[in-house]
Order: sequence, then structure tokens, then C-alpha cells
Amino acid sequence: MPEGAKSEAAKSGEGGTASRLTDPRYKAISRPSRDAVALLRKLLRRRPAPIVAEIGVGIGATTRELARLLNHAGELHLFDYADVLATLLTELEQAGWRNAVAHPNGRKIFESYSWSLAQLLRGMRQSGQDGVFDFVYLDGAHSWGHDAPAALALVPLLRPGGVLLLDDHRWTFAQSPSLNPERHPPTAAQYSQEQIVTPHVALICEVFLDHDRRLKPLPLPPPADGGPPLRRAYRRRERALPGPIGGGTTP
Repeated sequence: MPEGAKSEAAKSGEGGTASRLTDPRYKAISRPSRDAVALLRKLLRRRPAPIVAEIGVGIGATTRELARLLNHAGELHLFDYADVLATLLTELEQAGWRNAVAHPNGRKIFESYSWSLAQLLRGMRQSGQDGVFDFVYLDGAHSWGHDAPAALALVPLLRPGGVLLLDDHRWTFAQSPSLNPERHPPTAAQYSQEQIVTPHVALICEVFLDHDRRLKPLPLPPPADGGPPLRRAYRRRERALPGPIGGGTTP
């Protein structure tokens, strides 16, 4: 999800999200994620009532399509700011979709979905479960500080055979319309130049997920512009490959 449009959408939960779907200012995020929709459709063929999570809802374009595809079956867990989720859940319920579960967080700098996921993982460990979600779409802050711990928590939170999709694989602060240092000076104060020009999601995939023996990378359609991947997807194996969980090369 393009960061400029998403940042504007997240500034306030006031007003409805549905009206923003036709607002030209939010054109870049007004359509559901093609890959998220395709992966959930495929999953539904073998799991008709899956437990789905979307982390970072924007204006709810993908959320609404995921709810439509679930068609009242399973559960749709949503992670975002409390005010954003309150508005979106009300609209989903008014549209007849009542299987959404909110995991809200506040707007403090270090308060985010990664903490919510850690608490969920703790509860899972205590209950003896082997995974919670069948499909997860991670489209959050795209920064190491939030998405690295989120990704590490999400791998064990996937059920065997579950799928994890990460958006904005090649996004950087330098290219962000709203968070580049010239537009947003605090970025330069909070991040090194290397961190500003490096795609954080790509780094997370490279150093963690690509080498996790519990995961199998899934192919996605190439981007239309012929550039690096826009998203990455992984399926949790029914049984991890032999060797250290986080070491070695995943075939």
C-alpha cells in the first residue's frame, strides 16, 4: 500500500472509511490487494472457514473484499489504530459482515500491532496451540522497528499450511511521498541514511523469512513495471525442514 495515501488515511479515524474509496485523494489505496485476494481465494478451496488477519487496514478496501470472500465463514482479525478499527468495524457490521475481530492499538510511537501479536503469541503458547491464522496480510508501517518483530511473531502464529503475505517489499522512506526526509524532517533525525534508502520489508524477508525452515516461499505474479517484487508470500510447511529453524537456505 503506498505510504503517502496510507499515512493520510491513518491520521484520523473520524468520518467513514467507505466514502474514501471513491475519494481521488485515496485512489492509490482504493482497490483491494490483488495478491491478497488471489491467495485467499486459493486457500478457501481447501479451508472453507479460515482464520484470516489483516495488519494495517488503510481505508478498508482489502478488508471489505476479504470479508466478502469469507462470506460470513471463519474470522477476520484486524490490527490497526483503535479509532480506525472502531469506524471500520461499524461499517462492516452495517454491511452485514459480523465476523471481524478487532486488535486495536493506540498512537504512541512504540505502541503497535507487533505488541498485539506478541501478546497473541504468548496466549497461543500457553494454550498449547500450533498456530492461529490460516492467512495473514501484513501491510503495516514497512519499518524494521514494527515489522521485524511482527514477522517473527507471525511465523509461529501461522497454522501449518497457512500463508503469510507481506506488502511493499521494495518501499523505502526515501521514496515515500509523505515520510521522505525533505517532506518529513523527523525521518532524518530518527533513521540513518542507510535505513532511509533500504527497503525494510525486503531486509526482513532476506535475513529472517527466506531462511526459515518452517516456511516455503510462494510465487507471485511479477509487477507490471518489471521492477523488484512488490510483495512476498510464504506458506508454513506442514513439517519444518531438518536443521535449525532460522538457519540455512530454504529450498
